[in-house]
Amino acid sequence: MQWTPPIQQQPHRPYPEWTHSISSSAGLRDVQMQDMAREWGYSETAFLTSGPDEARRGRIRYFSPGAEVPFCGHATVATAVALAEKFGAGQFFLDPAAGEVVLATADSDQSVTASFTSVEPAATEIDPAVLERLLALLSLDASQLHPDFPGLIYGPSAPSRSRGHC
Repeated sequence: MQWTPPIQQQPHRPYPEWTHSISSSAGLRDVQMQDMAREWGYSETAFLTSGPDEARRGRIRYFSPGAEVPFCGHATVATAVALAEKFGAGQFFLDPAAGEVVLATADSDQSVTASFTSVEPAATEIDPAVLERLLALLSLDASQLHPDFPGLIYGPSAPSRSRGHC
């Protein structure tokens, strides 16, 4: 396995999470990826666990310092830029836990641009005890919620082991 520490914030990479950390993370165990994300301390760290193959497809996983998460937009864009810098601009296909993401990259004035359409969000009801606690933090109670707008959590669909978010 070859890896380099995160690239520090640079003028053409304005966000600290735009780090190109792992050139090959195949074979890393979950606990190793979690430990690396915690040590580096960025809000999101992407690990390419396979690929890209000849079809420019790869498997990607995301970790915050506290948990694996199903999808992270900024880390996806950073990974697209890193892939384009290494393999040339064009389309890449990544398979995170939340579903396939097609990335479009292009060379542009001494930099690389990247874009994608996000995975479809899922809406799930908030556990009543969690909702009660959240409302209490805001000095509210359930009677103050509009009946047509129940407490919902929106985000990418996630494997059951994922508890974090970006």
